[in-house]
Amino acid sequence: MYFHSNRARSAQVALGLLIGSGAAVGLLAAPRAEAQTPRVFRVEVTPNGGTVGVGQTLEFTGRALDRAGTVIPNVVFTFASNRTAIAGVTQLSPDRVRVTGVGTGTASITARGGGTTARVTVTVVPDGGPNVIAAGIIQLNHILVDGDFIYWVDTDARTNRVRRAPLTGGPAVDLVTEPRTDRRGVGVAFLQLQQIGNDIFYVRQASGFQLHYAIRAVPRTGGPMREVLLEDISVEPLLLTGWRAVGRFLVVVVQNPVRLNLSAETRVAVLDTTTGIWKSAITGRWVSTRAVILAANASQVFIRGITPTGQTEIVSLDPAGDTNSANTLFTGDFTERASQPGAVDAANLYFWSGVSDASLSLRALPLAGGAARTLTTGTVGFGVLSDGTNLFFARDPGVLFRLPVAGGTPTEVRRNLVIAPLLGGIAADAANFYLGIAAARNNISINRVPR
Repeated sequence: MYFHSNRARSAQVALGLLIGSGAAVGLLAAPRAEAQTPRVFRVEVTPNGGTVGVGQTLEFTGRALDRAGTVIPNVVFTFASNRTAIAGVTQLSPDRVRVTGVGTGTASITARGGGTTARVTVTVVPDGGPNVIAAGIIQLNHILVDGDFIYWVDTDARTNRVRRAPLTGGPAVDLVTEPRTDRRGVGVAFLQLQQIGNDIFYVRQASGFQLHYAIRAVPRTGGPMREVLLEDISVEPLLLTGWRAVGRFLVVVVQNPVRLNLSAETRVAVLDTTTGIWKSAITGRWVSTRAVILAANASQVFIRGITPTGQTEIVSLDPAGDTNSANTLFTGDFTERASQPGAVDAANLYFWSGVSDASLSLRALPLAGGAARTLTTGTVGFGVLSDGTNLFFARDPGVLFRLPVAGGTPTEVRRNLVIAPLLGGIAADAANFYLGIAAARNNISINRVPR
């Protein structure tokens, strides 16, 4: 039951007039709580210092944290050098700076944000020392070289990058950048690089409920990225477990190849990058999860697979020829270290075999046919490089070894290397190695080391 009176009606009218008045609203409305910006308790700069050559550059990023260690977003930093004749600074964004080596010596770089300051030390050496090509790298995933440039995948807490620098030294440039978390909240990583002609190819891996892969390419001199294989989260994901560039072709070990409109029995697929057409190369002869690309040269790729009966097969494949006719080099019962690549020269294919990381053998398999021979045994080795005279491989903790192709005792070449399990931190040309060397935490340099 409702009761009305003239007095109540008058009060309602008065209240309506008050609400309609801007001045009255302020009196009646509850005061709004103003959002408080967290106070900056600490500033961090990554990397935490570095060494750079005259004329070369490093990049640093500042971030602000509250007392609990939580990152405070959107804090604007100012960067300064205490000795601009040694190290100059160029602000790239509100939280990022480029430091250029001007003259030899040491300089302190200051980052100030939210009323708090942090400093890092930069050492400038003549002409890169002379072997420093790039420095100040946070996380090095892979190195690739051609006659002009060195390329690498550089990852920090927020960003994936494909970068390039001249082999003779000079500023690094970004060919591709992408946040480590996409708009779906899914983690993103860039994987190994391959080169065909003027294009650098890379794999993009999205780590959501399932792993999804895409293949992309970017011109080596810079330009728009193009999709070679689109990520498709609406179907069973295509899994890429290895790939190599051979001529104009990409040879890929796959699972769930229906994404490529190929038979479900396809174990190895070949992409002609000039036409964009995929075709099956090896179908049905191996267990789908056990194929590994060991090595490649200018015309062939060498692949290890496991048959349904448990035997190991090593085959060579010419992607420009009849891809259904792989040449069998070896059939046997030794096991392979599944994740490790090998190497090939004019005479032999080199690869690791063994039943555990604690007991592995480095073997040589003649390309002309014949039995595989053991070159050395020991603990786990990471990959193999060959120059025809010597083999080079890595072992933990970041040590590079040399071994004659005839076998013998390995000798140490270099320590403190940043070596991914697939030799991602090492590349080579006819005269030099290009090595990722860890000077300190979050401070990796790529150095040229004569063979």
